[in-house]
Amino acid sequence: MHWKVKVLTQFVLSRLPAGEQINYRLQILNGSYSDATITHRIPIIAKRLAFLYRHRSVQSAKVLEVGTGWIPLNPLLLHLLGADEIHTYDHVRHLRFGSAKRSVTALECAIPSLVAALPVDEASLRRRLEPLKHASTLDELLARARIIYRAPADACQSGLGEKSVDLFYSYAVLEHVSREVVIGLTKESGRVLKPSGIAFHVIGCQDPYNGRGVSKVDFLQYPEMAWKFFVKNRISYHNRMREKEYLGIFTSFGAEIVASQNEIDPKDVELVRHMKVDKRFSGMTPEELAVNRCDFIYRFAA
Repeated sequence: MHWKVKVLTQFVLSRLPAGEQINYRLQILNGSYSDATITHRIPIIAKRLAFLYRHRSVQSAKVLEVGTGWIPLNPLLLHLLGADEIHTYDHVRHLRFGSAKRSVTALECAIPSLVAALPVDEASLRRRLEPLKHASTLDELLARARIIYRAPADACQSGLGEKSVDLFYSYAVLEHVSREVVIGLTKESGRVLKPSGIAFHVIGCQDPYNGRGVSKVDFLQYPEMAWKFFVKNRISYHNRMREKEYLGIFTSFGAEIVASQNEIDPKDVELVRHMKVDKRFSGMTPEELAVNRCDFIYRFAA
């Protein structure tokens, strides 16, 4: 029942002029942006970045990040790892100085775990982090981290020069935009990436309304019309796209997959086998439907 209340609440808020701000306050009360949540996210993001590092360092890189969000852990981590310039885009100006400062504090506490997870030395992390601790405004903090925050802005039309970007990056974003936006971002990555550049996308394909330990595929049973009406809105949007669909879009625009990985819970495979899924997913195997997270690294031929 809890998930139905959440769906209905976000559906109503999406219709209100100040709905996003109200939703933000509710998320704070729910602990979504708490210090504990920020701390919990850091090793998870570091694990994904370790996968990226098997194929490309971010040292001295020019980065285009899609979807800054409320908590700027990703651009801050990219800076700490040596990125030279991070252009980060969001459709709404979510970022606040308080959340950015708390992220810096959490990252300082997480330095030992970052050193253990990533090919970076502690001295370099501390040297890059130190100036951020003493920033007194959001603009100052971002400038010291070499982060160019663009919001409201459209990453599909980034305004960056052709063949000027080393890394096109998104973390838990593509599942929250439409298929058309995924296509637009893929096209833009092809335009802005250098011949030596790569794109890296971490995508969550799991049911956004079921908690840890519960089925990650339950949402596949609902008719697309109902899902579109109640969930595909400016606050709670989730496209339900599967790994196979993202792969199809990337490769259809000429992307070469450098590496990929996914997560599948065997219990979800069995659930899908015996569950009536919406016709929108017809033709996909239980294994394809049960993917709950996928990471893609791709590039374009010179």
